[in-house]
Amino acid sequence: MRKECSMKYTRFEETIGVVVSPCYLVGEKSTYYKDGTTKKEYDVVFPRTADDIFHNYFDKERVPEYNLDGYTNIVSVSFVTSSYEEAIEKRNEMIEKNIFNEIHSFLPLEPIGSLAERCDEYMKKIEEYQQRLNNVEPKEQVK
Repeated sequence: MRKECSMKYTRFEETIGVVVSPCYLVGEKSTYYKDGTTKKEYDVVFPRTADDIFHNYFDKERVPEYNLDGYTNIVSVSFVTSSYEEAIEKRNEMIEKNIFNEIHSFLPLEPIGSLAERCDEYMKKIEEYQQRLNNVEPKEQVK
């Protein structure tokens, strides 16, 4: 989940959360590097648009939309799986790496004092959001 932010007349996108969601897999791309490594990316369409971990609504259901130029509502991701447990484990790794290891404007600041307490409060919000999303898009859909 990304959100557009601005600071001192500079606009940027910041990751506000990572959640597990079923999706429509519509494409796969492999990039091969001369050192022998490869990088895979997957084009997906999420069935709901990401709102915000701090709000209680979900947008209408989305399906892949296609025109002459290709899919119009895809997002590229680096990880897909059919295992919900594996996806939750990857989500937690990504949160640890991309949110807790940097100064992040969406981690709650007040009245929570220590970084550990802020991270705990953030994870509580992520889990609440994940549960709301699971109620709308059941994890049993992941195949």
